[in-house]
Amino acid sequence: DRPWLWMLLFTLGVGIFAPIPAGAEIVRVGVIRMDLPHFSLHVSNSIKMALEDVRQQGILGSQRELQLIERYVPSDLKKVREVTEQLIVQERVSLLLTSVPEDAAVFEIASLAQARQIPLVVCLSASDRITEQGWEYVFRLSPPASEYFNEGLHFLSMVVKPRTFACLYVAEINPLL
Repeated sequence: DRPWLWMLLFTLGVGIFAPIPAGAEIVRVGVIRMDLPHFSLHVSNSIKMALEDVRQQGILGSQRELQLIERYVPSDLKKVREVTEQLIVQERVSLLLTSVPEDAAVFEIASLAQARQIPLVVCLSASDRITEQGWEYVFRLSPPASEYFNEGLHFLSMVVKPRTFACLYVAEINPLL
């Protein structure tokens, strides 16, 4: 119903515990997104709303300032890697958020975040494999694709009780894989 609410709650929880470089007073949050308004604009706006709420409530304390660093990436895995590395190494972000819908790109971002021990919150990608790796620094807001229809199945089996029904699920249809 309200994805911004979940974003807010998760950002508050992870943002408080995100590692902060020694001596820094600025907590940098990197946001990686594709310029695909039909997919990622609402999530990007939700991120901005949640971070603004964190700022206004003073959750990080008076000694820390929250800075949002937003980067756009194309559907090119090499560019995705470059942008992610830049945010981690040059911008020294404490937390990464992504509203990239392409599973291969998010997997690339997640593998870099895990290797560099930077928390990553995945906001859009539904690929099961992103959180099946056992990674300690990768989190997701939405359920994986394999779980999407569980509530629908429950509703059909408990309420509608049809004689038959079909559910089609495509695990991956991404040309980048």
